[in-house]
Amino acid sequence: MVMQLVHKRHYLLRDAQLNKRQVIEHTPLFRRHKILREFDEAELRQITLALRPVVLQKIEASKVMSDFWNQASAAIQDDLVISFYYHEHMGLKKVLNVQTEDWLEVDFFKKLHQELRRKRWHFLHPRSALRAMRATLGKHVCNLRFENIHLAIDAVEANHFYQVHWDISHPSSLSKMLRHFIFDDILG
Repeated sequence: MVMQLVHKRHYLLRDAQLNKRQVIEHTPLFRRHKILREFDEAELRQITLALRPVVLQKIEASKVMSDFWNQASAAIQDDLVISFYYHEHMGLKKVLNVQTEDWLEVDFFKKLHQELRRKRWHFLHPRSALRAMRATLGKHVCNLRFENIHLAIDAVEANHFYQVHWDISHPSSLSKMLRHFIFDDILG
């Protein structure tokens, strides 16, 4: 399983009892994690209010990312902004996988994911198959990419959860897709 080869990943997980969220560093190979930082909800609201216009400007430059934004709930949008903040404004190398609501409950995402999973093995239409592979394959249990935006389902110690994150780059060709898979999905 590819997931076990990944060295470390960062997650922002909800702690309902404390009304906080914790950034954890998870090492799947050794099945352990450590808490790196805590955010309270008020601090995260301030971050999202301040950075939403910056993220929206980047998203509006792409039709694909705009489609995501127009279909996502405010909660998913805010969680994406937090992931963007972690890398772009805190200067951290790792991508922050932010626990979010069930994005497969949104008809648009559910239908698109099903359609792309069917299309990824249609080799009679190589461009369509490549687009579908790029959008649905990766290190997570379930993947749906919109260029830099990545919706996924992950598991930390057998607990599955929905997440969204801002990828620093997105694979736009076959060679970039292979490089992204090796360096971000396997070794990242």
